[in-house]
Amino acid sequence: MDAITLRAMAKVNLNLRILDTLPDGYHTVRTVMQSVSLSDRITLRRQAQGISLSCNRPYIPTDERNLAYKAVRALENCTGRELPVEIHMDKRIPTQAGLGGGSADCAAVLTGLNTLYGLGLKKARLLEVGASLGADVPMCLLGGTRLGEHLGEQLSPLPALPPCALLIVKPPFGVNTARAYAAYETAEIEPTPAPEETVQALKSGSLAGVCASLGNTFEQLTDKRPFIEQLKTLLMDNGALGALMTGSGSAVYGVFATTAAAQQARKAVPKNCARFLCHPVRMGVKMLRPGE
Repeated sequence: MDAITLRAMAKVNLNLRILDTLPDGYHTVRTVMQSVSLSDRITLRRQAQGISLSCNRPYIPTDERNLAYKAVRALENCTGRELPVEIHMDKRIPTQAGLGGGSADCAAVLTGLNTLYGLGLKKARLLEVGASLGADVPMCLLGGTRLGEHLGEQLSPLPALPPCALLIVKPPFGVNTARAYAAYETAEIEPTPAPEETVQALKSGSLAGVCASLGNTFEQLTDKRPFIEQLKTLLMDNGALGALMTGSGSAVYGVFATTAAAQQARKAVPKNCARFLCHPVRMGVKMLRPGE
């Protein structure tokens, strides 16, 4: 095999609560995450030497700053061998949105290189390598519906989100995650639904219950909160069963009972916002067959 193409799935947080600040400055969280069909397309091709990275988005770094590049180096360190590869990223997941786009690309590279070079690494080892690169990478490797604890990298499987459609709206601004966490240290946090409520709603198979339990501490930490609230209200006014900002932002999503309802709501979203209609999926990375 000389080349492989994969889909790297985005994720949304159905519930996210920041818990404590650790001595090293990191924060523990409890979060319920869901993989969605919005995805990047990652192509890996063997080459004679080195790592080359290209992307359809000119603002994306294509050097060692990119998580996909770091994924190759991490696997080289793990296996003790060089893994020369040409990577092309066809990005559709918006950046600085809380959708895990960089982590998804990283997960796809780890998965793809393991296959492309026949490394034979077990999933547990890939998860270990992934966690060293970013807290969202393990979720993007496993996919589906999961409870994340500690930094978000300690995962437990949950029942699948009931069938629905999601309309993701990316405002014309992004959010710096480190800055958002820094704001937490001095913020007065208002109560939000507990992640346990979302877990119980999933276990009971209630989409309405899941939507009633949506909550995210980060919504209170962004200086763009009025705009975020306006988007949530717009989605709810146009048929969403629930709406929430995902991750540290800035993307907001609405949960709809049907695809048709989400398509109708899409027409009401301001033109300066990017809009993505998608559905829950049970995987984080999908290897594509030739021609797919």
